[in-house]
Amino acid sequence: MGYQVPPGISDATVPNPVFNLTPSATVDEGNNWVNISWGPLALTNPVSGTTLANYSPASSSSVINLIPSTAATYAVAPSLDFFGTARKANNAVDAGAVEFIASSVAVANVSGGPLAFGSVATGANSAAQTLALHNTGGATLTGITVAFSSAVFHRPAGAAAGTCGATLAAGATCTINVIFSPTAVGLVNATLTITASVGVTGSPVSLSGTGVAAVAVASVTGGPLAYGNVPTGTTSAAKTLTLHNTGTAALTGITLAFSSPTYTRSGGTCVATLGAGNTCTINVVFSPTAVSTVNATLTITASVGVTGSPVSLSGAGIAPVIAATLTPTTWTTSATRGVGLLGPAQAFTLTNTGNVALTGIAQGVLGGANATEFAIIHLLSTCGPAGGGQSASNTTLAPGGTCVVTVSFEPLAAQTTGVKNATVSVTDLAGTQTSTLTGTAN
Repeated sequence: MGYQVPPGISDATVPNPVFNLTPSATVDEGNNWVNISWGPLALTNPVSGTTLANYSPASSSSVINLIPSTAATYAVAPSLDFFGTARKANNAVDAGAVEFIASSVAVANVSGGPLAFGSVATGANSAAQTLALHNTGGATLTGITVAFSSAVFHRPAGAAAGTCGATLAAGATCTINVIFSPTAVGLVNATLTITASVGVTGSPVSLSGTGVAAVAVASVTGGPLAYGNVPTGTTSAAKTLTLHNTGTAALTGITLAFSSPTYTRSGGTCVATLGAGNTCTINVVFSPTAVSTVNATLTITASVGVTGSPVSLSGAGIAPVIAATLTPTTWTTSATRGVGLLGPAQAFTLTNTGNVALTGIAQGVLGGANATEFAIIHLLSTCGPAGGGQSASNTTLAPGGTCVVTVSFEPLAAQTTGVKNATVSVTDLAGTQTSTLTGTAN
């Protein structure tokens, strides 16, 4: 309330005090005494000594450095603020009567807590959770240490631990990553205490997590497997199943059992054990021995039940068919006689039209009355074994596979003009496929 004036006396009461500047009293319109007071006349309370007002801007205030040295008003701004602090040391002036002065001490606090990790399998690590350490002061925070009250909570190694080190610059923030690695079943409550050169607001941070028993969780995908028609005596292309362990413990004792011997495993990556969170593959082929439909199952067993097992398998054994064609079946052309003149060429395509591999393919051969006036261009021919200048070797063709024999008509200068007849043939396990050639020499 400042300085108070004790009640005075009425003007009608005599004797009146002599004239002076001592505070006195008066009455209002209702003849009630009014105590006169004034103040404050200082920056601090005369009784408690506390600051009565603080007009310094906060560190986040927009008035800081509001007027740059390039502004027209910069020159006319006072060089000192209300408290006598220099205002133009950094080529900018704060708006208002008081220049902002940063704190010269570190001010630390931690945010992000408490951390609750929920249920985590024993022997496993939780996902990391993050705390943020802030230094909002004007000096470097030093001597930063982190201490856990229980070893099952800890910082991961290396860069995964976060960015906090032993010091933190003024105005900076760093991170502390924490993981939960329970060793026993049950609830664990603990704390993380952060200490530094000054006290850290928000520390210690509460931590909690529950250890649960580790279990494997198994499933198989990719089925059912349908192989369609497969010739007897042959083996289909492999089809793949994928075994998953999405649990927190290793899947052990993995075994496979086929209900029919016409289905077998032909590789893949699965073995007797599959680690937690991993997958492996099982390749299966169909090898029919008789003309019939074969429905069967593949049962996968392990230390826990496997969702999706048994897997249905289906396929049909059909009679093998060995067949081939050579196209075109005829070729008619003409060329002018002359030594060194290369006549027109034609590619004859051998196709495996059967349902099993075509084997025993020989190189194409020319025959007929005028075979010498035709030539097989071996560098362009791909049927048969390597040799004779042939550029590729195809002695076996899968069903639907092809190779070519390229023939050119080159009438000899010494021969007569007129029609020239010949054949081109390819011999293989399906027999001999032949096309007729007719050329006219001019």
